[in-house]
Amino acid sequence: MLKKQDKFLKLNNQINRLIDSKKFDEAVKQYLNLSKVFKNQNQEEKSRNEELFNKTRIQLLTYQKINEISYALESNNLEMIKSHLNLLEEYLSVPTIKKIVKEHAEKKLKHFTKVYEYKIHKREIERLLKEVYHKIYEENYDGALGMFPKVFEQYNQLIKSFPNEELYKYLTELRDHLKISLLENRPRGKVAQHTKPKE
Repeated sequence: MLKKQDKFLKLNNQINRLIDSKKFDEAVKQYLNLSKVFKNQNQEEKSRNEELFNKTRIQLLTYQKINEISYALESNNLEMIKSHLNLLEEYLSVPTIKKIVKEHAEKKLKHFTKVYEYKIHKREIERLLKEVYHKIYEENYDGALGMFPKVFEQYNQLIKSFPNEELYKYLTELRDHLKISLLENRPRGKVAQHTKPKE
């Protein structure tokens, strides 16, 4: 039967070989065993292995944070997403992060940040459009049209992340309807009778 120290070193080396081979999911599964072995060591053994354990741990925490962000981005909880992104940046600043993990995480972080910024500007557009619809309801077409510089300012920021031609078409059509309403003084409610764009 392997001594605790030998078992710890064997598991730790095995996990790091998996990390170096980009087999992150397998490494995470093996980490549970490593953590159990580490916790069962006496204080002297823990002190001797703590640095190695923490170095391996931060690699896998970084990978798991990437997975957490992927799931978080499916929601519109922007505060939670931002919190996850900040934690990933903190992990990447740790000096013991392996190059292979750092490169993988930085690539993911760049994409995640673009998605987050897209969602930020999309939410702001939706907020502004609520004001536009309210002004339309009040037949304040001039005021509704006056909101569009702000709307398109947010749209121009949004497309720096990802294009959205359907949203652009919707916004331009709504703006053009408002211009016509100003000229023809259309009755209330006829201006915005086209389908909203998909998310």
